[in-house]
Amino acid sequence: MIKDLLLTPFQKFIKLESFAKAFKKNTQDSLIWKYSNEPNEKYNTIFRATKEKALIWALN
Repeated sequence: MIKDLLLTPFQKFIKLESFAKAFKKNTQDSLIWKYSNEPNEKYNTIFRATKEKALIWALN
């Protein structure tokens, strides 16, 4: 986990993109999810910045 802290933003993006692709490829049909690339957000800002978009998607 400490080595993840040393990754550049680009490396973190590639790692996340790879996870999203693998997750999408290997999920069950009963799980519906959507990946939203938010490169300007951090762990402490992502919820506030995307909650409206997430609710609209989930309730639509």
